[in-house]
Amino acid sequence: MAAAIVVWRFMPETKPVAKESKMTEGSDSGSSGYGAILRDRLFILYLGAGMLVSLIGMNLFTTLGVYLRDGFGVPEQGYGLLISMNAMLVVLFQLPIGRRAEGFPPMLMMTVGSVLYGLGFGMFAFVSTTVLFVKAMIVLTVGEMILMPVSQSLVARFAPEDMRGRYMAIYGVSWSLPFAFGPLLARLVMDNGDPRMLYWISGLLGLVAAAAYVGLHTKMRDEPAVALAEVSD
Repeated sequence: MAAAIVVWRFMPETKPVAKESKMTEGSDSGSSGYGAILRDRLFILYLGAGMLVSLIGMNLFTTLGVYLRDGFGVPEQGYGLLISMNAMLVVLFQLPIGRRAEGFPPMLMMTVGSVLYGLGFGMFAFVSTTVLFVKAMIVLTVGEMILMPVSQSLVARFAPEDMRGRYMAIYGVSWSLPFAFGPLLARLVMDNGDPRMLYWISGLLGLVAAAAYVGLHTKMRDEPAVALAEVSD
């Protein structure tokens, strides 16, 4: 109810003013309209980088507790405290960090966020004390606070006004898929090799995602006069 009141009273409407439909017979409409999104090469690259980030992030809620318990004797309560710290940091610092990020190119912010996210998870492969576990959680949480708001705002910039819903739908699916198959892949790594390898891989994926965001930034910087959605085409 509180969230509903905030949205109702304080959040401005962003839906474009309805325009007369220009669609003709045979045009991309309904479910077929998703084909245009799949032909949007830069947006697909953006989704791919986001899936890598999501594949890293799913460890926070699936493998990390088991890894800390089995490898370092951290009790369930200790893992719970780490997760609570993550949530508390987001509550306290998400808005200030988000406002600071607005003054920088969004793809570069995604790059920084991906590096920090991967670094935070990668640290778990090398550290073994409670203090360092806390530091790793702080690093990845800062990366998370940069990534989440910027990533969603970029979807609206990629999408033509009349396709925002479809772009956001594909974006949501792309972030959900890693949570579907990621735990299985993580289990295979942890059960058949050194569990630390899972976090080495997480750190590497963060760097790969960062490289993809740098490529996207370069493409868009080279064509500054063209709208983001047009560049994607």
